[in-house]
Amino acid sequence: MIAAQAEQGLGELLVGTPLRILIVLLVAVALQLLAVRVIRHAIRRTVERAQARDQQRGKEATGTRVAQRTGAIGSLLISVVSVVIWINALVIILEALGSNITPIVASAGADFILLDMEHSGWSFETIKQQIALAHGAGLAPFVNPAGDDYNLITRSLDLSAFGVMVPV
Repeated sequence: MIAAQAEQGLGELLVGTPLRILIVLLVAVALQLLAVRVIRHAIRRTVERAQARDQQRGKEATGTRVAQRTGAIGSLLISVVSVVIWINALVIILEALGSNITPIVASAGADFILLDMEHSGWSFETIKQQIALAHGAGLAPFVNPAGDDYNLITRSLDLSAFGVMVPV
């Protein structure tokens, strides 16, 4: 029995975890490519509309200014979206590797951490461990329970969470 569990754990470590990481990386790349394409398309459409409007009015300077401003805002938006996508991918990969993100969040200077049960599938046992780590790291732990049921909310608070974010 123990040998079978050890073999299954080794198989998970050698196949399951790298496969999960590969999937996360592929999804992150696909999301980034899609986001860049959508943002660039929006930039092109905005510039084309501004140029068409200026041609109708007989002006040319405002179309150029709109193109410059739109390009700058688009570049900023692409950068922000890319950072958000890759930070989320990193957190998911660290979780798959069994690394705890609570000390990382604390060292980044955060004041609180939101532990999400609604989208992560974390159990109350995992949340209990994360809350203990958050307290130890000097973070205020908040929990997003899996639903708005009274028992889920009170159990989250019973685990020493400072508060809950109730899903709608």
